[in-house]
Amino acid sequence: MVEWLKDNALAIVTAVVAAYGAVLSTVAILQNRRKSQRRLVIGLSHGLLTFGPRLSDDHILISVANDGVLPVTVRSIGIRLPDGKTAIIPPDQGEFRAPYELAPGQGGNFWVSTNEFLASLKEKGYRGQVRIRGVVGDAVGTQFISKPMCLTILR
Repeated sequence: MVEWLKDNALAIVTAVVAAYGAVLSTVAILQNRRKSQRRLVIGLSHGLLTFGPRLSDDHILISVANDGVLPVTVRSIGIRLPDGKTAIIPPDQGEFRAPYELAPGQGGNFWVSTNEFLASLKEKGYRGQVRIRGVVGDAVGTQFISKPMCLTILR
């Protein structure tokens, strides 16, 4: 065994160095690819709006942030329903109006009254636990989707 290692030491070192180079090259390619992609982070939560010292009723909040290095044009903001339909947030219920170009590091929030949204869902026949997601569309048709949130529609 020792004899074999002595005879093949150069080949073993060459193979290890080649494998290390291949791993480093793959990591560099993946990092460059990530930098060249448009990226939006979408959040979905409950919250209250403030009007001076007063607080609003509960709202569903959708946050959008550009954590990439390229600007992204936001074309639509909405809430994805369990059946795949999307409820679009009205343009006056947010920090900017779509279409809007978000520079890297920029973001904004959008909102809809929880009570009004639940009443609309109930009118459309939704019942019980309803799983929703925030969804934001960009200018080239890519959709960025939040993690899900559950709402309960009372009978």
